Amino acid sequence: MTEIETRLAVDFGSTLTKVVLLKRIQKKWIITGRGESATTVERPFEDINHGLENAIREIQPSQEFKQYYPDPLPKMDNIDITKSGKILATSSAGGGLKMLVAGVSKTISAESATKTALGAGAVVQETIALDDGRQFWEKIELIKHIQPDLILISGGTEKGATQQLLEIAEIIYKSDLVSRFQSSQKFPIIFAGNSCMQSEIEKSLGKKYLLEFADNIRPSINSENFDSSREKIRNVFLKHVMSHAPGFDKIAGLCEIPPLPTPGAVGDFVRLFAKESQKNVLLTDIGGATTDVFSILDGKFHKSISANIGMSYSLGNVLFTSKSQNIMRWLPPDISIERAEHYIKNKIFRPTSIPSLIEDLILEQACAREAIRISFQNHLDTMKNSVYQPDRLENSDPFGNFRSFQALPAVESIDMIIGIGGVFTHAPRYIQKAMIILDSFLPVGICELAIDRFFLTPQLGVLSKIDSSGALDLFEREGLQILGTCISPIGIIDNGKCAIEAKIEDNYGNIYNFRVNSGEVQLWNNALESVVKVVLKCAPKLSLERNPIREKISIVKTGKLGLIFDARGRPFFNNLDAETFRKKNQYWTNGLKMYP
Repeated sequence: MTEIETRLAVDFGSTLTKVVLLKRIQKKWIITGRGESATTVERPFEDINHGLENAIREIQPSQEFKQYYPDPLPKMDNIDITKSGKILATSSAGGGLKMLVAGVSKTISAESATKTALGAGAVVQETIALDDGRQFWEKIELIKHIQPDLILISGGTEKGATQQLLEIAEIIYKSDLVSRFQSSQKFPIIFAGNSCMQSEIEKSLGKKYLLEFADNIRPSINSENFDSSREKIRNVFLKHVMSHAPGFDKIAGLCEIPPLPTPGAVGDFVRLFAKESQKNVLLTDIGGATTDVFSILDGKFHKSISANIGMSYSLGNVLFTSKSQNIMRWLPPDISIERAEHYIKNKIFRPTSIPSLIEDLILEQACAREAIRISFQNHLDTMKNSVYQPDRLENSDPFGNFRSFQALPAVESIDMIIGIGGVFTHAPRYIQKAMIILDSFLPVGICELAIDRFFLTPQLGVLSKIDSSGALDLFEREGLQILGTCISPIGIIDNGKCAIEAKIEDNYGNIYNFRVNSGEVQLWNNALESVVKVVLKCAPKLSLERNPIREKISIVKTGKLGLIFDARGRPFFNNLDAETFRKKNQYWTNGLKMYP
């Protein structure tokens, strides 16, 4: 550790710039101030430091802050470069790192490259491959249309696919891409295919593009190598994308360690937290432009970034992807589809606005459920596609693509779900936060529901690079907020019949008997307790795990809400029409007193 005890942690989000002032006292980090403001990477400002200065002003009342930045607040241009080492930064401003992945085969090299890009914190906008069914000119038009920040080329085992890689190079050459922020800078490309082709790729692309080389992602059909390419992606993002965001160079020189892409920092910290807590963790970060989902199941890390699924700039895509009826099912009968669509359109035009009416709050939280649901399905698809068994290969097409799947990791074994984002932070009631998570992910069995209440996870991902134990300690003390433990049996029985019987014992030996009927969601809470012992018994045809288990004894955390018994069944009313579902949802909402 350096002698500097105070740090300003900054996350430049696509919608908001969040700052947290940290101080280390007796080896423990504490939060001495927080602030946020609209990110100013776009016109008319085109300088992220305007948003940073506005966010900093919000934490001026903190005494620790006044020691850190003298009064009056200096402009970023005037900050002494000798103060370098006091700032930690992450960024997804402008939508983060937008990548296109190109591979010889869609189901092998392109898929491996996609996993590489996601693991580096990128947003994979599109994938092209020689066998993806598109014509040569269609691929060129697609690349021109999406205008990525970076392209990753993969393909060919060592000494393989030589002609196919040249075909990919020709497609990219004719796309005539330019850098997003500086047209005078060459567009960056990373080649991570057959290393024997590097000189040929240099001849094809080197004069027009900024070409970087990484180790072959798939050197043999049975192996994958991600580390070299991920390191290159992060370096290219920092040097040629993030650093050229308007005004970013002013802050980068003050950072103790190189800034990280926000999804990469979150992913690094989630892995650290899951390892330390020894839990299977699922985390969603729902932002203005993207919704990211991270999972650590039995030590295996998976990440997905749903580009253009978010709560401000991308809210229109949520409506388009989910369809109006899916959003409407979470709304009370007195809110019309026209009212919902008008809210979404207004939010797109005013992305930094927050709900001012109860109706607007209900609408926003309904959209959040669908955004997370879509993103979680994308995450499950990513997990499925990443499960690869090289020992049971079957030749499937002329390109030598191979495919087989094994059973997905047991998503039912999730111990904790964590929500991050403004929709959680700004929700006025804990039950609203919990039900967004519960309705979006539909966990089964026994699962803790929590939020990162101060948007700390990205900053802690960077802080963990210099003090991992301190970052974990700060998160558990001040960032992680347990909402409650959800108990959700698998299976369906007739409504009105007893679904769950629970005997709850607190630390003083007091016994509480509780029962929940099928089709209901109920809370049990004892505000004096943080941990209780529960003895659970399910009705016949119901189970607390995928393997039939009707009875279970467990020690669980109660959090802010206590225990949340969800007896609505799994699968979850998939066969109901929207209007019938709306009536049921209104019954649950009223029973839980979610809104005034």
